[in-house]
Amino acid sequence: MGDSISIIFTVVVAVLLMFLFPMLDISERQDDLSYMAVYTATVDLVDAVRNTGVLTLEMYNSYMNQIYGTLNTYDVTLEHREYKVVPATGGNGTEVVYLYHYSSEIEKALNAPEGIYPFNKGDYFYISVKNTNKTQATMIKQSLYGTVIETFKIGVPYGGQIKTSYR
Repeated sequence: MGDSISIIFTVVVAVLLMFLFPMLDISERQDDLSYMAVYTATVDLVDAVRNTGVLTLEMYNSYMNQIYGTLNTYDVTLEHREYKVVPATGGNGTEVVYLYHYSSEIEKALNAPEGIYPFNKGDYFYISVKNTNKTQATMIKQSLYGTVIETFKIGVPYGGQIKTSYR
């Protein structure tokens, strides 16, 4: 009887060591590759916008296709801080203010007939990306550890100042 319990225990340990942990390691490497793909696509898009002063529908769609090619789902947040010089309070001189434009407004402009969203020199453009699904590595960890693990695994914030105006 004691011999059969040790054999069962040995088989369970062997299965864990031979199959589950290597599968977990491969899944974590896949998450790392997905992160790098999303990071690279985000940097490329933001730098292209910073250098050209415009975001086009084609650029945005290409970006979305690249990140969804990782087989994860993402929450993509766009932010435009528009640089404005306005008269100072009290009438003496001027002051700099930033007007904020977010994803819904930017996407609305991209889906208009022109299909462009222009920027001015000195504006700021940011993209924040977070995965919304549980990756395979997260699901394996949850089953191995017997606990619920947060969905967020892949996150990329990136942005910068626009170098040249579109017009």
